[in-house]
Amino acid sequence: MMPYKIFTSCFDCFGSKAVAPSSGKALFFCKEDVKKRRRRFAGTPLVLLLLCFTFSAGAYSKDLAKILKVESKLPVYRNMDTAFMVFDRSDPNEELHITMSFVEQNRGLVPAPPQKVVLSGKSLRSIHPIDIRNWPDGEYKVFLSETGTDSVSFVRGIRKATATPPESPVGPFPVGGNKLFFVDDWYFAETSGLKREVHPAEIIPVEPWNSIPDIKCARNSIRKFWVDEDGCFNVNILAQTAAMKTVDNYWVRTKDFKTWERIAEPLPINRNCSLKNLSQNTSDSPSNPNYRKYDPAVDGPVDLSQVRVLWSGTGKNTMWGNIPMPYRSRTAVWEKPDGLSLLLGPPITIDKNVFADDEIGNWADSNDNFGDVRLSPDGKTLRCYQARLIPRHDPFLVHYDNNASERILVTWSSKDGINWTPSYFDTPTLDDPWSTQHYGVDMWSEENDRLEFAYHKIFDAQSQKLYTEILFSRDGMYWNRMDDGKPFLENGAPGSFDYGFSITTGNRTRMTWDGCYYEPMQCVNVLHFMFLMANHEDDRSHLTPDFIREWKDGRLAGEQGVEHSPVRIWHKSWDEISDLTKNQMFTPAFMRYRMDGWIGALPKKRRAEIVTKVLSDGKTVGINAKTEKDGYVMVEVLDEHGNALPEYSRENAAVFQGDQVNGGLIWSDGTVKTLPSGPFRLRITLEKAEIFTLLF
Repeated sequence: MMPYKIFTSCFDCFGSKAVAPSSGKALFFCKEDVKKRRRRFAGTPLVLLLLCFTFSAGAYSKDLAKILKVESKLPVYRNMDTAFMVFDRSDPNEELHITMSFVEQNRGLVPAPPQKVVLSGKSLRSIHPIDIRNWPDGEYKVFLSETGTDSVSFVRGIRKATATPPESPVGPFPVGGNKLFFVDDWYFAETSGLKREVHPAEIIPVEPWNSIPDIKCARNSIRKFWVDEDGCFNVNILAQTAAMKTVDNYWVRTKDFKTWERIAEPLPINRNCSLKNLSQNTSDSPSNPNYRKYDPAVDGPVDLSQVRVLWSGTGKNTMWGNIPMPYRSRTAVWEKPDGLSLLLGPPITIDKNVFADDEIGNWADSNDNFGDVRLSPDGKTLRCYQARLIPRHDPFLVHYDNNASERILVTWSSKDGINWTPSYFDTPTLDDPWSTQHYGVDMWSEENDRLEFAYHKIFDAQSQKLYTEILFSRDGMYWNRMDDGKPFLENGAPGSFDYGFSITTGNRTRMTWDGCYYEPMQCVNVLHFMFLMANHEDDRSHLTPDFIREWKDGRLAGEQGVEHSPVRIWHKSWDEISDLTKNQMFTPAFMRYRMDGWIGALPKKRRAEIVTKVLSDGKTVGINAKTEKDGYVMVEVLDEHGNALPEYSRENAAVFQGDQVNGGLIWSDGTVKTLPSGPFRLRITLEKAEIFTLLF
């Protein structure tokens, strides 16, 4: 309390002049200013108050900003004990003394005393670790100044977050009529020598214009598809101009995805082909909604199953009924069956991508990168997903990107549709390339809603490419990224249809055919900045080399432009970039992959073993696995205490060899095909083999 008393007494003593007690510098205010500031900062935490006054008093050091670049290495430190502040000096002969002070911007919490850093030596870059293990989760402003002065030169952010995985139940697990995936240890009591791997999908372009040139358009998307009675793929394509004017909506047919024919009507679906809609909410919104604000006294408790989170779009002065909606915002709306649409509160997120020098951003700052809205299996929690924009600075700023911020996906969850709590869906790690960002997410459930998967769209801002990773979750809140780091949908080489974008689309239909899954996806043949320039442009004649160099105040050119980025590895001249940009095209494609084969479990070395927790209600068992010629999967059945059952174990164990998505398991030399009644465990041994699922 003492410094606060001194600070207020300075106002009282000098009237029109205040003295910051740490330095004796005079800060001038009129008496009316003093009264206003007292009212404004009443109840403000002390340290935050002092730092805000220091920063706002014209004490921003422009000189230091000219010779030093500084930024936190990661936008968010999730489940990490150490943060890293990175300093880049411009002159190796100049020694700099920096003091860092920390304040949580929402609560005024000071997590640690100021830290002093000396920047010297021939190396221009210095990385300073900051111990944050005892810091509470929060959004911390880091005030950086030259040691010995009170002038703040930089304000940066350290965001600490903790995510806790759900605890696996001990069992028994009823498995009858269900699948058991091997993506994690949820069902396992013991494992040894086991690892997991992502299996990237095969990407098959749908390019009927190679056979029928006159149907080629700039934008093409798959609407419907199936395999017909003759074993041919029937695909319905919406063809549009770059400005999204519909040109055609046609059906084509192929046997091999190389030779196509146009057909007037599709043939009936093959009886061995099945389709599934992976979207959770498949009902249509009211065609003429009647909007008003929710009134709990009149409307009663909210039915979460009828709540959507709607985007206000890109139009200015948008009105929902007589309610003005902020530009590019998302708001929870209760869409009642009678056509009434009730706004459940203010927007959850609002468009913001420009930040002042002293801002580190807030949870609600967002743009147009978002994902699904999903209701938990028990119907008690609604979740929506949207990228948060986090301001970034040199040396971790991609100047030629359209955003001076990083897009990091956030999960917003609510128990009542009114109050929403944010948490990070996922965050980049120190193993990721810097500038790894998030572009959106598509999700679905397996194992009777005990397991969720997500197609996570990743944006590598340095290379300006978008690709897709696969994640999984047991509770819809804590999401697991695979350690092997393989994309599920990877980009192609320069000149290929999937060079710039390789991502999932809004069409969430999955087709099962011949042991594989097929899902539609969208590919674009240009990099992200090229896409932005050519998008919605039917006439692209203006996309000359000079135009591209000067685009958005010349951000693509110069020392911090694409000329000094990974982009120049692939494109050596502005003429080449111009030609590629003019030929931007959206090519639809199918991702094809093994049924349930997103992630497999296999030995780290030669052999691995798994013992499950107690299972129940199983009758027969099918296996989705593959082995080498001299490999095998051996499945033994144990009692609930882990003791071997003679007719199911050792020489009587079921042994699988080959490659099948639903192979049968039998025991005792083929005489036993069903599991014992009552609870049981399985012991699974893998040698030169990989397993994906068991089917009960």
